[in-house]
Amino acid sequence: MDSPEAGAAATVEEVREFCRGQIAYFKIPESVRFVEWFPTTLSGKIQKYRIRELELEMRAA
Repeated sequence: MDSPEAGAAATVEEVREFCRGQIAYFKIPESVRFVEWFPTTLSGKIQKYRIRELELEMRAA
């Protein structure tokens, strides 16, 4: 896998196209959201449950 360059940008379709070449078709995400940060614990682990909560809030709005 290539390393992204600083300041590089990708489109939703580019992400989905990359996935098509890497994983099974049924695992390709239906939606893609670009974020600035991830909620983390004090030890630096990503809080996946918070990401799910935030996504549900965004879809309800």
